[in-house]
Amino acid sequence: SDNQTDNNVAVWSEEVIRPVFEVLLYNHTEAYGYHMSFGWSVMNRGPSASVGYGVELVLLLPAEALGPGLNLTTADGTSSCTSDAGLSGDRMQIVCGLGELSGGERQYGSVTLPFHRSLLWVNVSTRLFSFSMYGSSNASEAAIALVRTFTPGADFFRPTLVRWYEDVTLTFNGTELDARSGGDSVKIVVDGNCSGDALVPSSGNETTQLGPPESYGLYQSTYRAVFFSADVVTVCYHAAGESEYRQLQPSLRVAGVQQYSPTHIATRAQITMVVEGVGLNGHWGGDQIKIVADGNCNGNEMFAGTVSLGRSALVGFSGTGT
Repeated sequence: SDNQTDNNVAVWSEEVIRPVFEVLLYNHTEAYGYHMSFGWSVMNRGPSASVGYGVELVLLLPAEALGPGLNLTTADGTSSCTSDAGLSGDRMQIVCGLGELSGGERQYGSVTLPFHRSLLWVNVSTRLFSFSMYGSSNASEAAIALVRTFTPGADFFRPTLVRWYEDVTLTFNGTELDARSGGDSVKIVVDGNCSGDALVPSSGNETTQLGPPESYGLYQSTYRAVFFSADVVTVCYHAAGESEYRQLQPSLRVAGVQQYSPTHIATRAQITMVVEGVGLNGHWGGDQIKIVADGNCNGNEMFAGTVSLGRSALVGFSGTGT
């Protein structure tokens, strides 16, 4: 070795394995209960040895998205997202700090928006930042996606208890309901299978005859029918343009009698009649029973030896029901 210092230089180098990032935005509309929301994910698709440092996702949305009802979540609960008004008056921004992303690692999150008609469809601009990206800005090019944030159709209905042989109206509440001819439709089934055809006996079933007639973009639609059997049944709603019926909760209870016993009795014998059905009420002010000879339940031709059992007479009522 010599004593010269100008040539005592150590050189060391190693190729950096860079990450490859993927950003996805996706609808939640196939899942029940995800109205006014969408999901996002960021993945490092690079080799397992690659690491993305200081990864940050920025989402730009319409200004109406900033306010009460805006909710930002991440799947692991450790990453944090914040929101602010952004740099322009017509847009707001969401910033999610994701930290380090190793090769093959993915981070998930979701955005729930305040309910606003202008936010049913939103243009979302995305941009990703990382110290590990090429370029002086350490940022990706901005990309724009059109996201649907709602599931069209009904969420629930009222009332959930009706009576057989009465004209009833069910009111559906939801998003972008369509009561036009060929629009949304309703069917009510006895076996819980909205894809089947075990329809409840009624004056109108599996019908698009909803109200208010020839209206669309509704928050409420109505279905009118008379039910001819007592049962606990399933209400199914099909939104126009969707592929299948969707089951609504809870079940619909059609109050009435399903059966009674005995059906054969001896004359001059005291009997106890047991009535079974749905939603029966044997208390004061509840159900009534009468036995008629001419088949006319609205008449007064009582069967010989019987009387009309009024509301007060059914306090000792032995009927059963669900």
